[in-house]
Amino acid sequence: MIVSNILELVVLLKLHGDAGLYPSDLRFPTPSGYSLDRRPVNLSPAPCFVVRLSADGCPYCRMDQAQYKKLTQEAERAGCRSVILAAKTGQIDPDRHKGATVALQYVDLAFGRALNPFSTPQTILLDNAGRIMWSRQGAMDGSALSQALRALGKAR
Repeated sequence: MIVSNILELVVLLKLHGDAGLYPSDLRFPTPSGYSLDRRPVNLSPAPCFVVRLSADGCPYCRMDQAQYKKLTQEAERAGCRSVILAAKTGQIDPDRHKGATVALQYVDLAFGRALNPFSTPQTILLDNAGRIMWSRQGAMDGSALSQALRALGKAR
């Protein structure tokens, strides 16, 4: 009986882990909102979007900065856009997030409803229709980066 319960628990955890944070049929609207300097941001259509939910004070968010940077560089080469945002206002320093990645302080309601803001870091790769091509809850490792880059290759 104990072995049976342990096996059931293992199967449940495996299924929960494979299911991911977002349902596979969810479609995200184009990321939009207000930048850290409070300017409206309405991104134009792109082959894909890399969405990152992060916070400057999050130690797990700092663990995968090299992998995240590589993903955003490859996404930019493919013509994709990258967006970073935090669950709460003030968790992202404007001086640390300059460049090709758009940092949002406030998000459009439709975009915000699609996000699950209770786990950082999250990295989500969306195709041009807002379908999830790849996502990761937690810090990326080399294997996760390889999976993300393979998914990105399909968006080109």
